[in-house]
Amino acid sequence: MTLRDGGGRLVVLEGPDGVGKSRLAQALADELGSRGRTVAVLSFPGRTAGTLGELVYRLHHEPDALGVTQPIDVASLQLLHIAAHVDAIESTIRQAVQEGQWVILDRYWWSTWVYGVAANVSSESLDRMIGVELSHWGDLKPDPVFVVERQTADPVLAGLYDGLADKEERRAKVVLIDNNGAPESAVSQMLEELTEVEEGKWT
Repeated sequence: MTLRDGGGRLVVLEGPDGVGKSRLAQALADELGSRGRTVAVLSFPGRTAGTLGELVYRLHHEPDALGVTQPIDVASLQLLHIAAHVDAIESTIRQAVQEGQWVILDRYWWSTWVYGVAANVSSESLDRMIGVELSHWGDLKPDPVFVVERQTADPVLAGLYDGLADKEERRAKVVLIDNNGAPESAVSQMLEELTEVEEGKWT
């Protein structure tokens, strides 16, 4: 199997916590790199030192270390995630794709919606937040969105991702990835799908 030379692309891995997205993202990047692609692996909200994304990640997972001792309202936290996403889009992702890099993105706005719904954030609030992010994505679309599935995933979250995947197939290519076996099998499936992208079989 070969991947033809081409321009930059945005490839997204989505799914609940614990399904192996981060490991698969790095493994996929390694394989693409071995085929001559320049690849950047990024995550939402982000963990790059000194970025807004890292700060939001820490606020979410270790607020005490940042001196935040009062509970953060769930809607406010999701809004902070959106801000980190917009910052990464405008400061890093768009330029990287324009320069011909393949950006492998661990999470997308989908996670904001899924975890927001699961936490009972109002649909009106979520839609308005995500609308801001989508305006910054503009015509930059994932190619494709890989939805990683594993039997150990939280069934409520998995169901929300499945429902959103069905809805979003109108706007993006969505591919379900079975990660119940060896990671190499999941990576192989992703590479096969990306080969189709490079051969122009997706519009």
